[in-house]
Amino acid sequence: MSQSEELRNQIKGYAYAVGFDRVGFCAASDLEVNPLVRDACAADRCHQYGRNWVCPPACDTLDGYAAKFAARQQVIVVQTAGILEDEYDFEGMMAAEKIHKQHFIALVDKVRAAQLDGSIPTPDLSPSLEEGSEVDPFIFLAAGACTICPECTYPNTPCRFPKRAFVSMEASGLVVSEVCEKAGLSYYDGPSTVTYSSCLVY
Repeated sequence: MSQSEELRNQIKGYAYAVGFDRVGFCAASDLEVNPLVRDACAADRCHQYGRNWVCPPACDTLDGYAAKFAARQQVIVVQTAGILEDEYDFEGMMAAEKIHKQHFIALVDKVRAAQLDGSIPTPDLSPSLEEGSEVDPFIFLAAGACTICPECTYPNTPCRFPKRAFVSMEASGLVVSEVCEKAGLSYYDGPSTVTYSSCLVY
């Protein structure tokens, strides 16, 4: 087994251990940054644009994310699938989102702890990426805006939880449904269901 396969299998095990329902994989070269997604952020439908440290315009540019993705090799997509009472079950959607975000933080903690104790191999990065600086080989991309704090401190004071606040897949310019498809996962499971997706790029 190659080091890449070993690392992928270890993270897959972590993902199921913390409670994710599905895990899929694709190559980082499959990721395409789409400006239309960032345009949708600017439309401010979720009321987080310009109000959150991990949302546009506070997060990195699309060119920045494209460069980061190009310097990495693999993507692991993790999903939480929820069952709703009906298509208007907003409380059920929020409950599934909360569970998904809790699972994602738990997964990030496991990966970071494994990095520190050396129990997982360190992924290789392109040498051209921010040469000479300390760069985390893992990019953690969440589902939706950060909701840890009732009100974000942006832009007046620094983020209260910089190791718990994650940029979303959408804010990085990714079309979530396309990434799920490339990873061999379903994006929509049918009526009265909701699926949340996050990913690790390394």
